[in-house]
Amino acid sequence: MASTGSAPNANAAAEFWEYFQQQKSQIQSLDASAAWDQLRALDQSLREAMIFLPTYDQKQLSQDLEALRQLLMTRKQPRFRFKSTKSKASAPAIATTEPSSDPLPSQSNQNAIANRSFEHIVAQPDVNCQLSDLENCLIDLRLITEQTQLNCHRIRNSVIVCGKVAGSATIRDSCNCIVVLDVAQLRFEGCSRICTFVSSASDPVIERSDNMRFASFPQNLACSGMSLYPVSHVQDFSWLRRQHSPNWSLIDNPDIFQPLWQMLHANEIALDCVLQFIDKC
Repeated sequence: MASTGSAPNANAAAEFWEYFQQQKSQIQSLDASAAWDQLRALDQSLREAMIFLPTYDQKQLSQDLEALRQLLMTRKQPRFRFKSTKSKASAPAIATTEPSSDPLPSQSNQNAIANRSFEHIVAQPDVNCQLSDLENCLIDLRLITEQTQLNCHRIRNSVIVCGKVAGSATIRDSCNCIVVLDVAQLRFEGCSRICTFVSSASDPVIERSDNMRFASFPQNLACSGMSLYPVSHVQDFSWLRRQHSPNWSLIDNPDIFQPLWQMLHANEIALDCVLQFIDKC
């Protein structure tokens, strides 16, 4: 465990480190359902602790949490029982219901949109989405009014547009994309060349990623009553030096994307025109 610069932070970091190790040991002894519940709670606690944890501890505990998640994935999960009853549920009109290969745990209220290319995808309302293996697509999630999380895996040459995500969004192994979202917590892993227009109360996090560019959420796509937080800093867990990470930067000319926001606001969308904006990233 690394030490922090001030005594109060050092004490808080030490206490949290001990708490994390206790929770980690306990999770490994629980049954699958209880373990996932406690893992999600520990994930939330870690995110809240980022404010006082030193960079090394942030990186190490995040890696430990991911290793624990992968360990739980080797156990039998309740989600596999969904397959036998899936045909009884009414399928959304646009998104496919085939299970994704995304390693993140699936929830009963999640809709998997996977293995699509050159499509304008509009998600159905009131369903959390899990996106995977999408290429040259526009994925419009703005109809989802109560989205609590967003998981994306292997998205390429695509545009993702969200409204409010009350919890966290995690994007893995993706490249050449534009992402627009209002989210509590945002994390990228193994990504490259992504332009992100975000409003978030916490700093976005990147890991094993490069050529990541950030700007604030577009005003003309903001919903009524939305509280916008401008982005000014990004945490890079793969860059432990004091100097600015070379893996991310702020977009210095966000106005060049105004025609894209106007198309999305007016719902006058031509897929080819939308995808052309990826070249501006």
